[in-house]
Amino acid sequence: MSKASRDKGARGEREFREFVSSRLEGVDLSRNYDQWYKGGFDLTGLDGVAIEVKRYATGTIFRMVWWEQILEACGELVPVLAYRFDRGSWMCVVPLDWMLGLEGGNARERFAVMPAEDWVVRYATWRESACKARGEV
Repeated sequence: MSKASRDKGARGEREFREFVSSRLEGVDLSRNYDQWYKGGFDLTGLDGVAIEVKRYATGTIFRMVWWEQILEACGELVPVLAYRFDRGSWMCVVPLDWMLGLEGGNARERFAVMPAEDWVVRYATWRESACKARGEV
């Protein structure tokens, strides 16, 4: 991977981190520096999710290899692929069953693509429900 490509990826991670942090109160996302030598996903700090961020020059829809990457890295966490093409808006890919509030499902084949603004709202609702279920609210 070229330095320019790594730099663009790092800028994309910072940009998405700021995007989410400006919309979710009390969130402190950070880069997952372990990914460089252990593998894994890009951003940590949101309860229950693993976030992979992609910035690409051109395109209209995400690449399945990106989705496969976060599925392999997320473990028991909910995979979230955040991507943006140049001059485009942030988009997110999540398992469809998570989006619908269902258990299980095949995230490899059943996923939802939505504007990142919508994902932030859905995540906030999901996080609140999870906290209530654990008796934390």
